[in-house]
Amino acid sequence: MDILVQYFGNLRQVTNKEKETMQLDENATVQSLLDELIKQYGQAYQTAMDTIKGLRILVDGRDISTLNGMSSALKNGCTVVFLPPIAGG
Repeated sequence: MDILVQYFGNLRQVTNKEKETMQLDENATVQSLLDELIKQYGQAYQTAMDTIKGLRILVDGRDISTLNGMSSALKNGCTVVFLPPIAGG
């Protein structure tokens, strides 16, 4: 199935992409997507994920904390957004 992934902040710098479509198995979860991204982009992606404090992951606009966390199921055509906190002043 196809999943649209959107990146912001450090993750956009690591991937050098604003968005991309990932092909995953039919039973994919947020965790399996993350595993695939780490496999594709390497340790730099993992490090970026680990250093972003307050990172929100949205599936079709819903925070995974209101779903099943990293076990949240993905469906064909859904959008996953990795959204770091926005600093302001």
